[in-house]
Amino acid sequence: MSENGTFTPYLFQLQTVRKIHTFGGRALVALSPGLGKTPVSYFWKQRTNLSPMVVICPASVKYQWQREGVKFGLTPLVLEGTTPDHSLPSNDVVICSYNLLIEQKNRPVSGWLKWLKSIEPRLVVI
Repeated sequence: MSENGTFTPYLFQLQTVRKIHTFGGRALVALSPGLGKTPVSYFWKQRTNLSPMVVICPASVKYQWQREGVKFGLTPLVLEGTTPDHSLPSNDVVICSYNLLIEQKNRPVSGWLKWLKSIEPRLVVI
């Protein structure tokens, strides 16, 4: 983070964004933990201006994705609970943990999966 509150990327992160571009936006970003998959994803979103962006991640890092998104001037929404509230605002980034999408005994079909499809994401990060 720079002194003025903006994120200053490392050279390898910018190079990764350029490689994603050369692959037409379809890429598997496999950086080691802590090297910046989150900022690379947000840089790509800024570069392409694709919305909404859906992030599907482990529950343990969903708020980290939210905090990082705020640093990029975005308004990430973290999905919670077992059923969607259809009055949710339209955000530029929606963050969902894996466990909200998987089938469970008492919840055979995820309402969240249907809701995520309905917002027609333009960018998906898994």
